[in-house]
Formats: sequence, structure tokens, C-alpha cells
Amino acid sequence: GSGALTDASACSLAEADIRLAGLLAPPADGEVESVAETGVLDEAALAAAAAAAAPDDADGSSGAVAVSVRWDHLAGPAEALRDAKLRTPDGLALVRLASLLTMLRRAVGGSAGENSQKQQQQQQQQLSGGSESGPASGVDWAAVDASVDAFDELPSIPDSAAAEVAAARAASHARAMARRLRLALLLGQPRGAVGDMQCDALEFDELVGLVRKAATSGSGAASSSAEAGKEGTARGGVMQVPAVAELVSSAALVAECRKHAKAGDWDALEAVLATDEAGSATPLAEAEILRFSREVRERRAEQRLSAALSEGGLAGRVGRPDRDSVSTAGLERAVEASGSARGPRAVALLEFATAVVLPLRRAVLAGDWDEAAAMVAGVEDDQVPAECAAEVELAVGIAEERAVVAHLVRGLSLGRVACAAGSAEIDAAAVETAPLLSEVRTVGPLERRTALSRVLTVAAESTASMRAAVQQGSWAEAAQLAAAQLERLAEAD
Repeated sequence: GSGALTDASACSLAEADIRLAGLLAPPADGEVESVAETGVLDEAALAAAAAAAAPDDADGSSGAVAVSVRWDHLAGPAEALRDAKLRTPDGLALVRLASLLTMLRRAVGGSAGENSQKQQQQQQQQLSGGSESGPASGVDWAAVDASVDAFDELPSIPDSAAAEVAAARAASHARAMARRLRLALLLGQPRGAVGDMQCDALEFDELVGLVRKAATSGSGAASSSAEAGKEGTARGGVMQVPAVAELVSSAALVAECRKHAKAGDWDALEAVLATDEAGSATPLAEAEILRFSREVRERRAEQRLSAALSEGGLAGRVGRPDRDSVSTAGLERAVEASGSARGPRAVALLEFATAVVLPLRRAVLAGDWDEAAAMVAGVEDDQVPAECAAEVELAVGIAEERAVVAHLVRGLSLGRVACAAGSAEIDAAAVETAPLLSEVRTVGPLERRTALSRVLTVAAESTASMRAAVQQGSWAEAAQLAAAQLERLAEAD
């Protein structure tokens, strides 16, 4: 036990490595894409990919780490044990343990005696960001990880070495957990334009699993040296390393955001974003939290516009529109509140509301049906949002009905059968059919939606025939057509 690595020192070294490796920092340009290309990886590959993607240095300082370990206490006894050529399982395990502990202590910076003042100065310089030698403070983490793996293969570990082994495990697992958390945060991030997030592509299962694993690491009392915290020490596991705890907190927050966004539950997502945790996320998670906040704002703008377009619209039917149902106040408020919308759906609703629906409703309230008709003229069906489709359809119907009536009345008023001035005789030369037939052809494709337009259509068709008979001097035929027209008009009425 003399000169052993302590739990506090091991976790402090892991803390320093995590921070100096930049695992809490935002990803470098292209890092997310390169990580995403790796696809589904096993745990070892995940850690390797995250380590490879980490920057070589990072801003900030984790403070000095005082580590004082000795391996000379073990070297002599270990050599003596090897020379003794022990053959029993317990003896061989003890030799192996001594060798592994020696490797472990050397890996964390031990020397033949106490750490020299120069070595401690080098450690402090590296930890304060004053060195470019890499993230670790002179620690050979590959050797530490190899030692931890080898400890797991031993049949048992004496109580005298259990604390040191657990400390090494805690540090090793904390670093591995940090790298896995970072990689999981980079994978499954939001994609797509703001307001058009590809929610189906969001991933959070890996994050949830890692958060659960980190939170339960080291729980329960270790009953033997072999059980001495393969997920960390029994006193707190990887969560006793502050940097890991920060990552776990951010990972849990991001996982919640992704889960609610994928389910389309924007109320729940907004509630999560309003928590204190969302305001204190690690730099690695800040960008994603901001992305979700922007998406919520866009979805809220979309919801406001959608609701306002669905309410206060023109109702009733062609021939009997209900102007009392029309209101502009709600839509005006929604348009004003959504002026900064950037998402494609919100922008489309905003533009249609501003260009068509608001002017339409204002014209209807003012009784200006010509202006109302102008607002819906040329509007294609695929341009109309579903929220106001019925309103626009009714406005189009009213406009077309008014056009039918206006054209037919105009046609009937031109080239009428009339007596010459000062005479009781019909002036056949003044009778015309062309203007009436032209107006009939103009409105031919339009639907007749009211009794008035249907009666006018019948009158226009029969009147055109009667005028043609008058022009040809067929007075008997003209009289028959006139009588038939009166009869049909009576029936229509």
C-alpha cells in the first residue's frame, strides 16, 4: 500500500485529461460529419473515434494535480517473488498484481522515489495550458487502461490493493465515459433548416443509456476486491469526476430535448428549455440547445399563424356570405408576432396571410367585393394553406358568381329589341346578338351557384335566339321564342 495511487489523485488526473482534451468544448469544423460517417461502432471504436476527433489543446485550466506515487516499493518485492519461481495460483496472481501495480504507478508519473519538483512543475504547466505536449499530464493513459483491463482478469485482488485498483478503474472509466458521451452528443444531432428540423433523424437512445450507466456506476458497496467498482469506485463511480458529471448533465438535457422533438411535443420541449439546466449546459451542448430553442420559436410562430388563419375567416355560402364572422384582429397580432419567422412553413403562412387573407378580410368588412375578388384572383390551389382553404374557396365562389351575373346583365342590356324612336315598329336594324353571345361565352366555364345566375343564363340563351329571329325577320319564330322564354323564367322563379 505504500506510495499507492489514491482515489482523489486518479480522479483529478482524469478530470485534467478530460478538460485538456477538449471533450467539453464544441466540435471542430467537420468533426460532426466525420464522426457521423463512422456509423454504428462498438464501444472501443467509439472511444477511439472520439479521442481522434478531440483537439490537441484547450483553453482553461483544471488546476494543479498533486500526484505522489512510488513504484520502487514494489520493484524489489516483485523481483524477489519472480526469483522465487512461485507456482501456486495465489503466488502467481500476487506476482502478476505486483507487476501490474508497478506498471500503473509508472504510467501515472511515478519515479524511483518521490516525484521531483521539476516533474510537478511540468505537470502544473501542462494542466494550466502552458504546454503543447498534449492533454495528459505526463500520464500514459494507454498503460493505465491496459492495467485496468489486466486487473479484471485476476481471480482476486487483496484488500490492501483494492482501493488503488478501484482508483485506477475510476479514472480509466471516467475518461472512457467522457469520450463516449461526447461522441453520442455529436451523433444524432438535429438536421435540416430552422423550422424544418428532420426530427425523425434525431437519436437519443445511446445518450439515455450512457446517462443511466454513469448515474449508476459505483452504486452499492463492493463485496470483494473483484467487485471493486468495475464501473468506478463504490463511493460515486465516474460521477465523482466533475467534468464527467457536467457531460452527463448536458447529455441528459440533450436526450430530453431530442426525445420531445422527435415526438413532436413542442410544449414539453419548451418546458425543458426553460429549466436552469438548459441555461448552464456545457459548451459542447450549447449549440444544440440553441438550435432547439430556435426551432421552438419557429414552431410557435407556425402555430400562431395556423390558429389565426383558421379563425375569423369569411363563412356562409355563395349568395349569402356571413360578414359577421370575419375578423382581422387575431391574424394581425399573429402576423406581427411572427415577423421574424425563418422556417419554410412559417414563412409560407406569413406570406399568404399578409398578401391574401388579411387584405381579403379587410375588403369583406368594408363591403368591397371587387377588392375581395382581386385578392383571390389567380391564387392556385396548391398555394392555399389548409387552414384557410374553405375561406378562399368561398371568396373565389363569390367572385365568380358576381362575375357571371355582371357579364350576363351587361350582355342582356346590349343590342336589345326596341321600337324605333317615335314609332311603334321594332327597329330590327338596332338588334344585336354578338355582344350577348360574347358575354355568355366569357362566363361559360364558370359554375352557376345561385338561382339568380341560373335564371340569367336561361334568359341570355333564349334572348339570343329571339334576337336572331328578329334580325332575320322571322316574327312568328320570335314570338314563339319570347313566349317560351317567359314560361321558362316563370318556372325558374
